[in-house]
Amino acid sequence: MNSRQRYKLRRKQNRMEARMTAPRTTEEIWDSIIKPVDEIDVLAQLMIELKKEIKNDNGDGSCCMSEVALYSTKTKSRRRLESGGVSARG
Repeated sequence: MNSRQRYKLRRKQNRMEARMTAPRTTEEIWDSIIKPVDEIDVLAQLMIELKKEIKNDNGDGSCCMSEVALYSTKTKSRRRLESGGVSARG
């Protein structure tokens, strides 16, 4: 057996001994399989996405209605008769 093989064997034995003396918990096993999520990163990404959506808004302050709907409701509410009354369609 050469020195390289002895080194590999020694490393393997050391790993096995370490596992025997300190067995991993179920949580440690799951964490090694699935990377834990950092809540701060998730919240930061959510804030960035929400800010992007607000910037892409029409600029009218309405995130629910399109520009056409806003314009049509503004003009219909201003229909008045010359006498000052409101029309039936208004």
